[in-house]
Amino acid sequence: IAVLFEGKVEQIASPQEIYKKPSNKKVANFIGLMNFFPTNSIKKISSGYQIDIQGLGKTILKLDQVPGGKISDKMSIGIRPEMLSILYENSEKFDKILTGKVQEVSYSGDMTYYEISLQNLENTISVSMRNTSGRKILEKGELTKIGWNSKSLVLLT
Repeated sequence: IAVLFEGKVEQIASPQEIYKKPSNKKVANFIGLMNFFPTNSIKKISSGYQIDIQGLGKTILKLDQVPGGKISDKMSIGIRPEMLSILYENSEKFDKILTGKVQEVSYSGDMTYYEISLQNLENTISVSMRNTSGRKILEKGELTKIGWNSKSLVLLT
């Protein structure tokens, strides 16, 4: 598939690659919802990049998580809502765990969509969770833990 804007090719890749590793924020927004986080610092290391992400903290990204391979001062981290998980049990394994506050809840049959505020982040983040048997639907104003894995992040211009 080719993604074009105003006659200019932005990315040519499989549908899965365009969704998981869009070439930039414009492509990411075109193909689906994505949360964007500003980066505080980016440092090249032997295995990829060490990044300090506003609202998420520090992590390491591999080279293949930087579509296009170009680094600049004005980059953002992107993560899809389904790659963030509300933690209902302590047994779930994630690289990072954050605490947030539920700002909005949209129940949609098989899915519930949450807007959650994080400390030190101006905008809310979107989290989507499948409604399974016995899973609690969080209420507006409720505190929750959110888990994520570094492998789900992509660095974008």
